[in-house]
Amino acid sequence: MHALLLLLVLTLTVIAQKKPTAAPSKKAPPTTLPPKSSTPSAGALAVSDAADASALDAQGAALSTYCERHSAPEPPLLRALRDETTAVYKEAARMVSGPLQGRILTLLAATSQARRVLELGTFTGYATLCFAEGLGPEGTVHTCDIDPMACDIAQRYFDQSPHGRKITVHRARASEVLAAARKGSDKVRMAMINGCLSCLVTTRVS
Repeated sequence: MHALLLLLVLTLTVIAQKKPTAAPSKKAPPTTLPPKSSTPSAGALAVSDAADASALDAQGAALSTYCERHSAPEPPLLRALRDETTAVYKEAARMVSGPLQGRILTLLAATSQARRVLELGTFTGYATLCFAEGLGPEGTVHTCDIDPMACDIAQRYFDQSPHGRKITVHRARASEVLAAARKGSDKVRMAMINGCLSCLVTTRVS
């Protein structure tokens, strides 16, 4: 009996050892997706640029508002000049310096202790009046422009200002005014190009 049991165990063991093992399953190769393009489309770039520009405009407006609140107030005469310039020149009125820049020009003229300021491009005279405001009693502003209507508006406001006597308007091109300035004995301490240079200068100035 024991011999039969031993034989059965040995037989089953041999059969188990001879049982073929299952072949390993072949894995399917992974699906390779085409690489994503790292270059954004033109539409995406346009949307991104527009968003960036809008954000910068908002930040610039907020900064301008903050600075204006903490700066000296705009004089009533300059506000009236700015309003008239807007009414007459419409979109071109953006060339006006404006209250914040105007207060800076007045501060620069005062702290530099300049006696003579040269402005190339009067337009309607906003920046000119700001320069004159910052100068001392003996200071002068020489300004030039070739737009007769702008010069007429500017002169009306110069005549209304207590600083108007410091201003000399030259209805001429900048090249002519610069040539005359070089011959003067009193040196120009401060100068500003306040307009389109190609419209103001016709000859090279060394």
